[in-house]
Amino acid sequence: MLTYQDVVIAPIGVLIDVAQVWDDMADMFKEPQSWYESQVQAVANNGAWVGVSAGTASARFALTRKQFADAQVEARAIASILQDAHVQFVRLVGHVKDLVDQAQRAGMHVDSQGWATYDTGKLSPYRTDYDETVKKGNAAAGEWTKSIADAVRAVDDADQGVRLALHEAAGINLAPLRDSMATAMSNHGHEVYSTRSVANEDNAPLNQHEVMEITKQVSRSEHSYGMLTEGMHSSIVDGFYDSSRKPEDTLSSAGYTVGFMERARYLALKGDQHDFTWDKTWSYHALGAPITLIPGVGDAAQRGVDAVTTAWIMDEQHRQAEKLTGDSQATYDHRRGELNALADQWYTINSSWADGHPGYSAHAGDGVYKQIAGWANDGNYQASGLAGAQ
Repeated sequence: MLTYQDVVIAPIGVLIDVAQVWDDMADMFKEPQSWYESQVQAVANNGAWVGVSAGTASARFALTRKQFADAQVEARAIASILQDAHVQFVRLVGHVKDLVDQAQRAGMHVDSQGWATYDTGKLSPYRTDYDETVKKGNAAAGEWTKSIADAVRAVDDADQGVRLALHEAAGINLAPLRDSMATAMSNHGHEVYSTRSVANEDNAPLNQHEVMEITKQVSRSEHSYGMLTEGMHSSIVDGFYDSSRKPEDTLSSAGYTVGFMERARYLALKGDQHDFTWDKTWSYHALGAPITLIPGVGDAAQRGVDAVTTAWIMDEQHRQAEKLTGDSQATYDHRRGELNALADQWYTINSSWADGHPGYSAHAGDGVYKQIAGWANDGNYQASGLAGAQ
């Protein structure tokens, strides 16, 4: 039960701020829903995919899209409850404070517990009616105490009602949504990877702002972020084998993508109330996100993906005792193992080219390692300028 002190010091204005957060969350789900409809659900409904598996996938995709829509409705409902609660608490808490003010003007002292006592300090003890005046004052004090207590109880009743309403409205389970988003982005790895890895949004196959918002949402779940990161590693290593691109461009794309992911992770977690670094121990086998062998490449590439992902998990384990930082120049320090493992994979594939070009050697702490670190920090900085990446 709320106490008098709880009521008079309650930061009621925070309710409006929190309501706005929930409204913003509802808006945030619009872009992922739009992306999911156009990039994922459309695949099952364009007529090119037929059969039982297509029907099953279509039903599953429709359910996920509905979850996005439901999440928006529920977020709006919570925002509405909080806005109504603010109006109600302004009135009820205001009534408590008004009663205290009236009691003080009537000659009462109201303590920190809400108890009113008649203030005899200004009463002359030589008054002929002193005893009678004190008696009436004490009686009035009891009435003021009861009125204040009743007003406090009304605030508590309202608080309980709001809690119940929020409990009934807050049925959003984001875990399946985040896993679905991570899976969808991994399944469209080439398009997503290309979008994250370019400096000019006009050259991106997807909307960079939408990809940022989806990545931020996925980043709030340890498991989902692990799935997404492992899928990203597959696309990056696949890109190292792309003979249609210049080798140096595939390395810069890898660094840019890691920087983009780190920025999204920071933005997603910086405002969360739980521990920034996720308070669970990372385990490769706990991710549950098997990577399909890259077509035409085979076991060597898969081993490369595994090596990079393992290095990233080690980075996350080392980060457990640290606080999240928004410093873009710290990207390399936070993801050093992952970036170095990517550089190793790139050099293994492109060593013939690298050996003939200055600045791409495999010397420890130099060459290719400096290159990918620089691109990662550039990608982090670039991502921070996206709309919604604030």
